[in-house]
Amino acid sequence: MKKPISALIAAVFLSASLPAAAHLPPPQTKAGSGEGRLKQAEADIDAGRGEAAVKALLPLAEAGDAEAQALLGKAYYLGRGVEKDEQKALFWDKKAAENGSLRGMNNLGVMYYEGRGGLAKDLAEGTKWIRRAAEKGYAVSQRNIGLAYEEGKGVARDEAQAALWYRKAAEQGDALSQSALGTLYFDGRGVAQDDKQAFAWYEKAAKQGNAAAQNNLGFMYGAGRGVAQNPAESLKWYKKAAAQNDATAQYNIGTIYAQGKGVKQDWKQAVQWYEKAAAQGHVRALGALSIRYFSGEGVDKDEKRGIDMLTQVAERGDTLAQTVLGGRYLTGSGVKQDKEEAVKWLTRAAEKGNARAARLLSTTYRDGFVVEKDDGKAVYWLEKAAQLGQAQAQYDLALRYRQGKGVPKDMAQAVKWYRKAAEQGRADAQYNLAVAYRAGDGVAKDDAQAVEWLRKAAAQETSFSVLAQHELGFMYLRGSILPKDAKQAAYWLDKASRHGYVRAKKKLAAMSVAGEGVEKDDAKAAELLRDAAEAGDADSRLILGLAYKNGFLTLPKDLQQAEYWLRKASEQGRSEADPYLKDIEEAKCKQ
Repeated sequence: MKKPISALIAAVFLSASLPAAAHLPPPQTKAGSGEGRLKQAEADIDAGRGEAAVKALLPLAEAGDAEAQALLGKAYYLGRGVEKDEQKALFWDKKAAENGSLRGMNNLGVMYYEGRGGLAKDLAEGTKWIRRAAEKGYAVSQRNIGLAYEEGKGVARDEAQAALWYRKAAEQGDALSQSALGTLYFDGRGVAQDDKQAFAWYEKAAKQGNAAAQNNLGFMYGAGRGVAQNPAESLKWYKKAAAQNDATAQYNIGTIYAQGKGVKQDWKQAVQWYEKAAAQGHVRALGALSIRYFSGEGVDKDEKRGIDMLTQVAERGDTLAQTVLGGRYLTGSGVKQDKEEAVKWLTRAAEKGNARAARLLSTTYRDGFVVEKDDGKAVYWLEKAAQLGQAQAQYDLALRYRQGKGVPKDMAQAVKWYRKAAEQGRADAQYNLAVAYRAGDGVAKDDAQAVEWLRKAAAQETSFSVLAQHELGFMYLRGSILPKDAKQAAYWLDKASRHGYVRAKKKLAAMSVAGEGVEKDDAKAAELLRDAAEAGDADSRLILGLAYKNGFLTLPKDLQQAEYWLRKASEQGRSEADPYLKDIEEAKCKQ
């Protein structure tokens, strides 16, 4: 939700930093300069009355007044109401700097920094002049030196030094420096991360009307960072920034209405705010609007317009938009299917580090969907996605190494990628990693590690979690690796059973008959056996058939049911059922 500091204050460093803020200490001037005339001249410059300002300043500047010279440089630099002339600006900035004007030193530094007025761009020389003013307490220069250290321009990058110089200016009341210092505290760059300090500095800047700080303060209130969460205050500060045409704040207000955070969800309001931000070229707002045009929320559904907006965002380098656009061209969703466009956009995103795009390219080449099947490219992009941290890709790559599919068979590599996916919480990877540790396959055998990863997988709710739950239950039941514990066995087998795992149902049925780890319950055993039998388990069909034949496990004696289940078992190769089927046939003949 926050703007990068460089985006917030670069404009000030490069151009608007030329005038001193009104709350700064009065600039140095020579005796008899006419302070009132200087103030009026600066007001004229800021109001676009440059010609009047030049007329008033020129006699003073020619008489050697350093501050008048600096203001004259500003007038020619900005060109508001007077013809812009960077060479004249440079001439007067040099005069002012040489005569001791801190404003002049700062402005001359900016001219060198940007290579204006015919100067060759010289970061070192620019930094030298700006530093001179900064060391004498000029807040604008202190801020500019802070930015130089933050971005490593003209000096070695040093965020601790950036924080030091921002603080000097911030303590003089410079709002841009207060906002910049707040962001360093928020990020923990150059200072220890401290949300309360970040909030405090953002608040100081926001109360002075700094739009970026107002936006950031809105974020802090919304997220409860450095202050108690307060959606109403969050919206208030976002709106203050938005009123100054801050695009990020406008986007954030749109998101508040879209999500209904502290306000009633209102798609129309969301769209209105997104449109304000998008009109200023805000990439995320354009992306959010494109989604609304696809879904028809808050606007009339218009997939063509959605594609147009998505394309604008993609063309500006947003990898998420490139991935979504590539996916739509791949499937023909909202646009005519086009494999070249699909591959173009997905490749751009993947090459810039979007793991989702890399994996999508991999599956596209693997399956030969739209493009010609190419396992080499499939593996290439799968490895890219895995290296970028995409958990599904890491798991898929592990499977390839285990099977030797498209890569050399290598269990050590399989274990490496299982582990990476497992550490991101994938139950399938956790289970397979446990199996590898238990077998000592691709890694040293380690039962303790096997159990640890089984427990992680078992704690989730996936098909592999069920396998892990059954495995833990079986370990406790047999006293293998884990101490024998019928109650723990029943606990884990019951969890697996409730997910429909047949092997767990069979074991739990046997425990219910024996009263092992659970209360003896023949009816429960019969229910579990029936579930397993209906799921196709031959053992359960055999036992259920015998239960009906002999009338046990609370089941009535029923030769028809007995024959049905015994025959199912026999057809699955359970020859033990055959003698009982023969008995039933003979009994039927005697009737």
